[in-house]
This record gives sequence, structure tokens and C-alpha cells, in this order.
Amino acid sequence: MPTGRLYFLDNLKWFIIWLMVVFHGAMCYMAYAPDWWYVVDKANPVLSATLFVCWADIFIMPVMFFISGYFGLMSMARHGIRLFWQKKVARIILPWLFGSIFIAPVVTYIILASRQSAMGFGEFYTTLFWGLFMSRRSIGIWAHCSPCMSG
Repeated sequence: MPTGRLYFLDNLKWFIIWLMVVFHGAMCYMAYAPDWWYVVDKANPVLSATLFVCWADIFIMPVMFFISGYFGLMSMARHGIRLFWQKKVARIILPWLFGSIFIAPVVTYIILASRQSAMGFGEFYTTLFWGLFMSRRSIGIWAHCSPCMSG
């Protein structure tokens, strides 16, 4: 393991993070944007946004995974395995759980409401957002999660 830090990777990490922000903003204006995307301007697609998204989509995530692996090894060597995983749980898993339970339902409902759905938030939260997972009828993709859901 090299002893010196490669500072250009720090700069590359921040550049890629900012590129991801621009990438996700450009997805709103691209032609052929996925229907599930938060806000889509299908009336006025922008060619440069489409080209940028198609170009950046090729390498953004592989570069992020590479940089995370590089810095992850240094962090694990410095802190040890136990502290490394404690920090990962605190910095990744806990915010993900919070966002999945409290933020994602609201954002997803706003997407649904922006597409002229007459469903209220309570009905959406219990039937569409968590309903598939909680329903006994959902034996397809969720069947492996719990034996009681299989029939």
C-alpha cells in the first residue's frame, strides 16, 4: 500500500460528485428521459442535455466505485476493520434507512401527485409505497424476503 496520498483522486472525487449533480439535473431536460424520473420536460427536450447524460452515464459510477475502493482500503488500514464498518454503518446505512422511511415516500408521492394522481398521501403510503412489500399477494419479487409472503 503506498504511503503517500494521491491528491488528484481527491480532486477527481469532487469533480465526479459535481458532475453527478449536473447529470441528475440534465436528466430532467433530456429527450427519452425515463418516465419514472422526478420531473421530465417532454415538451422541450434539450439535445445538449441528452448528449451530456449519454456521455456521462458511461463512466460516472465506475469512477465512483474505483475511488471508493481506493479510499476504503486506506481507511480500513488506518482504522481497523471494526471501526471501519462502524463508521460505514453510521455514515451510509443509517442515513439510507432514514431516507427510505421518511424522505423517499414524500418525494415519490410528489412525483405521483405531479402526474395528476387523485390518491391521498396516506393511501399512497400504505398501498403503493409499502403496500407491495407488505401485501401477501406479492409473491413475485418479494417472495424471498419472508416465508409468510409466499402464499
